[in-house]
Amino acid sequence: MAEAARKIKRSSASLTGGIVVAVTVTILALLVTGELGWDVTARWMTSVVVGGTMGAWVRIADL
Repeated sequence: MAEAARKIKRSSASLTGGIVVAVTVTILALLVTGELGWDVTARWMTSVVVGGTMGAWVRIADL
């Protein structure tokens, strides 16, 4: 007999961890780019991209 399809149970801990990591990395990246003397637009764009990437990585890796 064919086995029934199993659903992967996703925990809310990985979602929470991903959000916390994304926010923390974004803040740290803002601080680092501020020390480097970057303009405001470049600081925010770089920080959001890096923070979002790290947050998504934690979320996906924890599944």
